[in-house]
Amino acid sequence: MYIPTGTYRIQLQKEFNFKQLRGIIGYLNDLGISTIYASPVTTAVKGSTHGYDNLNPLEVNPEIGTMQEWEDIRNIMDKNNMGWLQDIVPNHMAYTTENKLITDVYEKGKGSEYYSFFDIIPQGSDMDSEEKIMVPFLGKDVQSCIRDREISLVSNDSGFYIKYFEQLYPTSAESHQWIESQSPDETDSDENADGRISNAIIKINNSEDLLSRLLDLQHYKLSEFSLSQTKMNYRRFFAVNALICLRMEDENVYKKWHPLFLSLHKKSFIQGFRLDHIDGLFNPGVYLGRLRRDAGENAYIVSEKILRQDEETISSWPVQGTTGYDFLAFINQLFTDHEGKRKLLKYYQSSISSKPYDQVVFEKKYAFLKTEMNGELANLMRWLKACLTRQITDSDSVKLREALALLMCAFPVYRVYAENLPLTEQDKQYVEQAFNYVFKHYPEHENNFHLLQDIFSNTPTDSNRDKILLFIRRGSQYTAPLAAKGIEDTTFYNYNALISHNEVGDSPNNRAVTPEDFHRIMQDRFARARHSMNASSTHDTKRGEDNRLRINLISQFADEWISLTEKVKTDNASIIQIQNDIRIPSRNDEYMIYQALIGSIPFDLHITDTFLSRFKTYLSKAQREEKVETTWARPDEAYENGCYEFVHKILASETFRNHFFPFLQKIIDKAYEFILSQTLIKLTAPGIPDIYQGAELWDLSFVDPDNRLPVDFDQRRRLLSKLTDLEKESMVSVLKYAENNKSHGAQKLLLIRKILSFRRKNSGVFNEGEYIPVVAAENLIAYVRQTSSSEILIVAPLPSNNKQTLFPCKPAITGSWLDLITGKSIEITERIDTNVVLKEFPVALLMRKA
Repeated sequence: MYIPTGTYRIQLQKEFNFKQLRGIIGYLNDLGISTIYASPVTTAVKGSTHGYDNLNPLEVNPEIGTMQEWEDIRNIMDKNNMGWLQDIVPNHMAYTTENKLITDVYEKGKGSEYYSFFDIIPQGSDMDSEEKIMVPFLGKDVQSCIRDREISLVSNDSGFYIKYFEQLYPTSAESHQWIESQSPDETDSDENADGRISNAIIKINNSEDLLSRLLDLQHYKLSEFSLSQTKMNYRRFFAVNALICLRMEDENVYKKWHPLFLSLHKKSFIQGFRLDHIDGLFNPGVYLGRLRRDAGENAYIVSEKILRQDEETISSWPVQGTTGYDFLAFINQLFTDHEGKRKLLKYYQSSISSKPYDQVVFEKKYAFLKTEMNGELANLMRWLKACLTRQITDSDSVKLREALALLMCAFPVYRVYAENLPLTEQDKQYVEQAFNYVFKHYPEHENNFHLLQDIFSNTPTDSNRDKILLFIRRGSQYTAPLAAKGIEDTTFYNYNALISHNEVGDSPNNRAVTPEDFHRIMQDRFARARHSMNASSTHDTKRGEDNRLRINLISQFADEWISLTEKVKTDNASIIQIQNDIRIPSRNDEYMIYQALIGSIPFDLHITDTFLSRFKTYLSKAQREEKVETTWARPDEAYENGCYEFVHKILASETFRNHFFPFLQKIIDKAYEFILSQTLIKLTAPGIPDIYQGAELWDLSFVDPDNRLPVDFDQRRRLLSKLTDLEKESMVSVLKYAENNKSHGAQKLLLIRKILSFRRKNSGVFNEGEYIPVVAAENLIAYVRQTSSSEILIVAPLPSNNKQTLFPCKPAITGSWLDLITGKSIEITERIDTNVVLKEFPVALLMRKA
């Protein structure tokens, strides 16, 4: 099986395409990268910066490049023994007339061969089978659009179209004869056909009734975008109208969607697959089984899966693991002082918001369900009613729907999988936790909760089994996006006790991960998912890995931070604006701003216009996702601009800088060391380390679009070249240069190159080497990776006010070791002495001498 030794995530798009990628292959090879990890490469909506809005899975996006250009890259990579991990998106496609599959459905309705591709809800439900698919993109209701002449009929060489501003929707074949029949009676019978059609179009466009009749003749229903908040008859990706989900459970759909990817894998263009949003699929296990069958045992396959802290991946899935958000959570908690974290929580709850995190999560999920996913809830009710053995009244239906909504919001994980009935023991536990929550907090719905509980718990009759399985699977396709939007995209911007834990895969509510816990987790990871990915920054994370770690370090100085916060709040009180009785910024936003500045201000403390612009973009997105004072649907630009003005003024204030920047400098000084520790552990712990584009230097990025900005590869190439050249002189020169240029990220770059290059030559000890804990102290973690022929020792400091330097070792690691980073020989007796082992570099990877 192909197993990467180190992946590098590239966001391919028009501005960084195959030509640009080809130019950095040599650099990535020199860095030690074994595998390009590419964002989606198939044709997407024009100008897409991410590729997840796919239009055609059977062709390479021309904005990215050609197959010949990819082949040229492949040839270069072959010479360097490099592989390719491809991100694919089996859950959804772009819902737009740019999508030729969709336009075929618009034209032919159920007569289209692609109708069954898309998850149009009338299939498999008790809905009216003739209900037309919604097209919810109008700015107001359709009759108002007709009245205001925003909708019209047009024609061109390709046929008749319904025009809405610049958008053209194809008309059904059945309506063409009707259109032509509308030519005025007085038209000269000798007049040419084009003239008659022109007259017919004029007549239709001059009549609201005829335009309405024309729309009635279509296989789709134009509707106001806001209607999708209460009614929805196709499954969307999350709550994005412009992304329609696929029926990948249909093997015919699967077979027609995958040929390009499977062909590229067979031709060795691709060695592995990253599967986007596996939780959106009707039956992920069946899908993964098909992909493994067709790709073969040699393909490296990982799925994007968000796991709760105590949630395990499905052992039966034929994958190597996940894309690494679980690892991100483990290491994020490891680099947090948890006593300090408790102090920060107490401060937050006493001075800013007293709501418990679980309550915030439930409220935000419930609010999102009721404002954005009411249509999905209505659909799910239809599948639920089909499971009932008796008819219920409209009044009872309303109550049951509310009980169902509460249960969905109480789910502790993204979804259950229900490959069969009864549910697995793990899924039963999650369902039970959800019921325990709603029974406790909403006893008034007890009877309906019992009814729902019976559906999940009882052994169904043969006649009802399929209906119950359908309901649970459909419900799971909705609890997943509900969790993502309610937690990741709402709660994480509301709950600001320590914002570094408001992160994909992690949670402010996660238990502490002590060094002892981390050892146990890594031993389990080695046993169950040793080839899963180790991520720390991705295109979806809320902040870059080093930004996040700097905020974590606030917990090490919690008392000092709380005192500083109170001081700067007093300093900045005069800058706070009050408009229409609204405080700008709110106390919650103000506290978030202070933390965000700790994480993101450049290492040299130089505030540039570029930084301010990036911070403004981040702040606007964070506040709209927060959905309190401003939202995406109803942006309050006065509030947003007022918050940015606050940031601009405090950063220009000498008083604020004199108080805030000394603390920030202390964080930065600590961060130099612990960022390297975090990086070393990612590179050496069980799993496949992934470097997000540009993160080989300091990654202080914000959430997208900031983390998708162009990367200065010339700077990275020059810095790597300098380190490589100096190494020809001596490691003393290299280490001195890296230390002098650590504010530019030279130490991190050196560490990554050293470890990844070593991994490529010694993959066995990382892929199959047993994980053996050595030291689990408050301020140090050390472990051995060991096979019968190789042994390496990893030593990394942890944030702590403990100054211990001598650490007893549990296993026998005495003897002679070679420091891979410094090139020095080190003798270890019964203890690790950090004054010796870490004398010349903040972290160490030691290789046992023969």
